[in-house]
Amino acid sequence: MGKDIETAKYKENAAFERCVDFMARMIEKYGHEITEFETENYNRKAS
Repeated sequence: MGKDIETAKYKENAAFERCVDFMARMIEKYGHEITEFETENYNRKAS
């Protein structure tokens, strides 16, 4: 049973790392667009 738990933990960690890698790539790719969008919305609300 110990090996099954270790295998499950390994798979869970691998899935988490893939998720983090994906999120990092999306932030690198689209982060500037989100920042520009939010800045425009903030400026509109402040006016």
